[in-house]
Amino acid sequence: MWLDYFIASKEEVLAFLEEINKLTIKESFNINKQMILDLNKPENNATLIDLEFGRNDVLREIQTLSLRNYYQSVPDLLRNDNIPYYVFFKEINNREVYIKVKLKNNRIIICKSFHYANYSHGNYPY
Repeated sequence: MWLDYFIASKEEVLAFLEEINKLTIKESFNINKQMILDLNKPENNATLIDLEFGRNDVLREIQTLSLRNYYQSVPDLLRNDNIPYYVFFKEINNREVYIKVKLKNNRIIICKSFHYANYSHGNYPY
């Protein structure tokens, strides 16, 4: 668990998920230009290979996240943009998957993590 994590309000999490869905249902949404999936992380690649997932599959899983999947929010320590990552856990093919995602300028989805959970997360806040 991150030392500087925080719990966003229910309203903030729901608004975040709504913004993701509003963006991705637009006919003009271009998954290759508007969704950054960090493939430099070996654990992301290993999980995608194991699940036989591509970019569209990851997007589908992000689109179906709900408040009950939310775990916490963490600051983006690499970018100085004050936009936090939202952290979710979701069961996919009987395995817990850790998903860390943010939305930049309501136009770009940045998925930093999409991999099998490597720690026990305890209770969800909602």
